[in-house]
Amino acid sequence: MGPYIMIVLLLLITTPICFRIGYYLNSPFNFSDDRHPSHLPNCNASVLLSSLSSSDPGEINRLRRKLALENPSCYEHHFSAFANYTMSRLSSIKKHLSLHIPKSGGTSLCELAELKSETVRDNNCWEKDHFLPLWCDNQFANGDRKEWINEDNNAATCDEIDRLLPKFIMNENYLDYPLCLRNMVYSILLRDPVDRVLSSERHLMTFQIALHRNDMDTQKRLAFLRNNYLTWAIASGTTEHGKRLRVTPNRNHLELAKDTLSRFDFLLELSRNASCQEAILHLMGFGEHEIQHSNVKKGSFMQNSNFSREQYEAWNSLDIELHQYARDLIELDCEFYVKVVGKNRS
Repeated sequence: MGPYIMIVLLLLITTPICFRIGYYLNSPFNFSDDRHPSHLPNCNASVLLSSLSSSDPGEINRLRRKLALENPSCYEHHFSAFANYTMSRLSSIKKHLSLHIPKSGGTSLCELAELKSETVRDNNCWEKDHFLPLWCDNQFANGDRKEWINEDNNAATCDEIDRLLPKFIMNENYLDYPLCLRNMVYSILLRDPVDRVLSSERHLMTFQIALHRNDMDTQKRLAFLRNNYLTWAIASGTTEHGKRLRVTPNRNHLELAKDTLSRFDFLLELSRNASCQEAILHLMGFGEHEIQHSNVKKGSFMQNSNFSREQYEAWNSLDIELHQYARDLIELDCEFYVKVVGKNRS
């Protein structure tokens, strides 16, 4: 094993998880690295996997995608190691947190969880104190959602979150850091950013009218939804509590969001690859069920603003880039998860 691998392993084993986020944004393993695969470390993934097994599971997700993208022969050589690790992880982790980006298919996924009685039925899969959707939060303009607090009145711990949440939960707000990948599986459903914003805007307006909210409140919420909401939802949790609703996403947030998605277990886009979707739902524990497209028509009678599609694209340039990055990950994952399910069934 080369000296570079030894250094990486030492850092993984000795560096606290909360400090690794910043390190890996500038690491040679970052997906933004454009080096030729021949410049990657020697293919000794089995040794690396062995060392990573006691580390953050998100690192293994990221490494698998890294090798599949930049060193396919190494990835294929050690496919079984990645597949076995994935099945072992999914069989031992009982909690599932899905980051719900409005109008991306989350309600449909929630209905599958409800069929299996894995969620809180009266809250539509979300926990109201911390994961209340921004479109129905009456305190939206006045601050932030509740912080997770443990018994010592310090910042939230993953054990505290794990203790309070049901088996399946949807976070309809922003993502908490550090990720609790030792405690739960993470997933996200995605959709074309502009199509999603237009649908979300119509959806919001139905509630604004029904709740008789004033125009100033409506405009604040619309401005929030129209400007790189996906990037905000993934990255703003790294900002000080109380200031997260005022975060304006920038390229630093985009790079953090990319890094975070590379650590997630499952990324889905309902408009793509039915066989991939079937395999992922199976691994999520939803069996052979298909996602039904629910909540599709809500707000359909509302008209969007007079802004052009080009204007929406400009407002969501970071989300468009992030969505394309996520699609690249989805393509890598599809082949992997379909093979994993096939291997597990054989």
